[in-house]
Amino acid sequence: MLQVVKQADQGGIPSAVTRAVVDELVARRIEQYPADIVELAKQCVTDFLAVTLAGTRETGSQAVAAEILDGRGSDGPSTLIGLAQRASALDAALINGMAAHALDYDDVSLPMSAHASVVILPALLALAEKRKASGREVLESFVAGYEAGSRIGMYMAPTHYDHGFHGTGTIGTFAATAACAHLMRLDADRTERAIGIAAAQAAGIRAMFGTDCKPLHAGKGAFNGLFAALLAARDFTSATGSVECANGFAATHAGARDGAGAFGEPAGGFFLRQNLFKYHAACYMTHAAANAISETMKAHGLSPDAVERIVVTADQSLNSVCNIAEPDTGLGMKFSLRTVAALSMLGRDTSALSSFTDIAAAEPSIAQAREKVEVQLADIRPITRTGIRLIATDGRAIEAEHDSGKPQTDLSIQKVRLQGKFKALAGELLGAARADQLLGLIETLEAQPDIGGAMRLAAKA
Repeated sequence: MLQVVKQADQGGIPSAVTRAVVDELVARRIEQYPADIVELAKQCVTDFLAVTLAGTRETGSQAVAAEILDGRGSDGPSTLIGLAQRASALDAALINGMAAHALDYDDVSLPMSAHASVVILPALLALAEKRKASGREVLESFVAGYEAGSRIGMYMAPTHYDHGFHGTGTIGTFAATAACAHLMRLDADRTERAIGIAAAQAAGIRAMFGTDCKPLHAGKGAFNGLFAALLAARDFTSATGSVECANGFAATHAGARDGAGAFGEPAGGFFLRQNLFKYHAACYMTHAAANAISETMKAHGLSPDAVERIVVTADQSLNSVCNIAEPDTGLGMKFSLRTVAALSMLGRDTSALSSFTDIAAAEPSIAQAREKVEVQLADIRPITRTGIRLIATDGRAIEAEHDSGKPQTDLSIQKVRLQGKFKALAGELLGAARADQLLGLIETLEAQPDIGGAMRLAAKA
């Protein structure tokens, strides 16, 4: 728990929120991290590289890379993941961040209401490669940034997200700033300035879900986070207390604030222990429905033809997140509860990128299956829980529910699943041998003297 909480007001909120987060951030060292936290950080790196490598093929990612690199040459200190070119650290952060979130297949932080790794790691790895930092330093700073971003995210919850802001672009910017400031060993004053510079730039709105602008939020968050830390190192000024001050970030981007959640002890001592990974290539809020349907049909031996109707009951907040009724693009399919439910009913592999393409969006069989799915929204908590009522053609009514908000406790099982995901997404681009080599370096990342070796393996051969 933050020591500064001792001086907190009766609401459990320190009088100086930004400084409380900063003081904890600056003090973090990997020697304080339990073994499972280091392992979780490496798993985040594995997942990030997998989805980024695959995301480089998306048209939005290619457009951003082409525009940024136009006229700038193809050399620099930082790797462009999955590409042959190199770039400045700032350009690499933007391009890699865009690619990382392009497939919406990346991990999820509920405390931040964000996809944290795809903002933190593009900024942190680009900076680390420029500075020839070690794998140990990267892991230390990643966790530090994740924890700092989580406290700010919890402080802003729940109204920040409810107001339509996309936490990946907003809170993620703070997390990326914190990680980069930590790697640079900025003192507390400069780190607080960096947070202020981040507050001046952080942006992203949920109206962009289902478009290329959603992953652009991640890319810009990574860029802005790194930029904030670099400017602070040059004694660029900003307002102190930028998160909590009058007309500051919270005042303008949230309403009621969760002081107890932000500054209490997180479950298990680290917010990172709540991190969630995706095994369906769609918005995380569709995963509970997908799991409930597939598990129910398997348990009862039901074929798609044996299903007359499925009623999906989810929280009302999902209406503005993933309730596109009839998507006409592959990207839109990822944000459609009805479509993901239909794919699960059909027994399609929702972990496969091929299930979410423009061609798939036009398939008559998917459209027909979708007509069997009804979405009902209500006040359901937690929002990660979804219920289904499956009506079979023989008249049976089967009810089930699934909560996708529970992290895996067996990290060895999670590691195997993530490595399988990595090989499936990255193997084609890197080749099996190179993919295995990169996985080996990630597995021993804390022992790597220079992060550049792993990053070079992640480039296009």
